[in-house]
Amino acid sequence: MRAYIGISFETLIYTFFLVGIILIYGEEFELVIQEIKMRKRLVARTRKMDELGKLRKHLNYISAVSFDMKNDRLLFVMIVIWIASFIVGKISFDFSEALIFSLLLASTPYTVVRINFENLRKKTSFEGETLIVNFLNAYRISNFNVYEGLEGIIADGAKELKSKNLIVKMILSLRQSGSPQKIREIISEFGRAVGTNWSRMFAYNIQLAAEKGIDVSIAVEDILVQLRDARKLYEERRRLNSEAMRIVVYLIPLLYLFTILASVLFIGIEPDKLFRNQFLTKQGFSLFNISALMFVFNLLIMECVSKQKFDY
Repeated sequence: MRAYIGISFETLIYTFFLVGIILIYGEEFELVIQEIKMRKRLVARTRKMDELGKLRKHLNYISAVSFDMKNDRLLFVMIVIWIASFIVGKISFDFSEALIFSLLLASTPYTVVRINFENLRKKTSFEGETLIVNFLNAYRISNFNVYEGLEGIIADGAKELKSKNLIVKMILSLRQSGSPQKIREIISEFGRAVGTNWSRMFAYNIQLAAEKGIDVSIAVEDILVQLRDARKLYEERRRLNSEAMRIVVYLIPLLYLFTILASVLFIGIEPDKLFRNQFLTKQGFSLFNISALMFVFNLLIMECVSKQKFDY
């Protein structure tokens, strides 16, 4: 009995002690709890803003490289198309269908910019030899001055180079900047814009020359040698791809026509019956559609394979 009384007494004392602490320091405890909650909300918002910032930076980057558009112009166009198409879509569709419809339409400007960006990458990837030869000539004539070497790239045959705008932007930015960190960012943009191994290696050598004044002519010349070796392999691969493309484009339709002629002339199927079986029955029409889709899909694959970027 005495043990229970002692435990109850101790519990009562601790309870009064805790109540007293809460009454005295309750506001401080509440402030600490609110601060913890606020920090959690701030971390969550910062992560969300970082994600939005990366998306915004990506849109600005590809739009500037592709069409020399100002910052946030592409994002603004996409938002306007999304709002307008959603309002129009609500008239004829329900909420979910209108939302999907508007998102698909809003993505079309990005698709156009992205396609142009990838086409620009492919075209500039073939300019490696010309670009590096012009750079080496101007670089050696100017007594290994990297800035004059870059200017020499666009001095000879500037109108023919698709990468002219990238080089001009890089030169202007380098002239205005002196910090190593800024130099790295400016030069790495060129490597990312072209998106090839030779462009990244060339950008790295330009960075070393701009930061430390190192003679990089031998390293750049090694890139040129590798590009020339890669050119031989590319020409052989293009010849093989062209043969495969001719087989797909010409032989497959001829084989289909041959099966029709063989069915009529050798098997004895009447043309009107063949037409009905092919196009007016479920099985025949499905088979024709599948064959046509496979033919188109094959053409797309061959086109993607044959139009790859030039690299080593």
